[in-house]
Amino acid sequence: MDFITASKRISPNWKILLAAGIITLLLGFAAIFAPFKVADKFMMAFGIFVSVLGVLSILSNYKKATSDILMSMIIVVLGLIMVVSPSSASTFVLAVIGLAFTIVGIILAISSSILHRFFSVGKTGKIVSVFLIAAGILLLLNQSLGLSIIMKVMGILMVAAGILLIISAKKIKDALLKITATYEDSTRISDFELRDFEPIDVEPIEVENLNDSSRNK
Repeated sequence: MDFITASKRISPNWKILLAAGIITLLLGFAAIFAPFKVADKFMMAFGIFVSVLGVLSILSNYKKATSDILMSMIIVVLGLIMVVSPSSASTFVLAVIGLAFTIVGIILAISSSILHRFFSVGKTGKIVSVFLIAAGILLLLNQSLGLSIIMKVMGILMVAAGILLIISAKKIKDALLKITATYEDSTRISDFELRDFEPIDVEPIEVENLNDSSRNK
């Protein structure tokens, strides 16, 4: 294995990073400009994943307790609902998330007030609790707006991640090209030195002739 092959195997494949960056970038733009369609596709893909997990769980637990099989069947049904009706599944998931945010926010607000009264702390907790309560109420009252905001935030993050992946792929490609050029230049110089500096044939000098010529002098 030469130096160039070893460098390519050690470093990540820049083509894979470039493809991943482009796909992530396109999905990010799609999530920003078409949040509801992308959300449905994500929910369908997640439903397929959940259904496959449920089926695998049933196959692995068919000889075990009935409760495990029943739970696996419920998982399969939930996955199929996500696949068949992704919009309804998204609305339900957002409502559950909104309810959870609201409850956690209220609990955090109460605990922060108690801590602030006795230990002079809890200001950060109050700010976080207000944010959670506001987000929870928004998701409960207007799932469409909440879904749009969530998908657009995800889209912005995916666009940023795609750009970083593309930049990383370009840097790796440039580094490999530089390594290849340096290695080829060094190999070319070595071949030039070996080819142009060939050994010179020197005729042997007879010692007796040298002695005779010195005596004549």
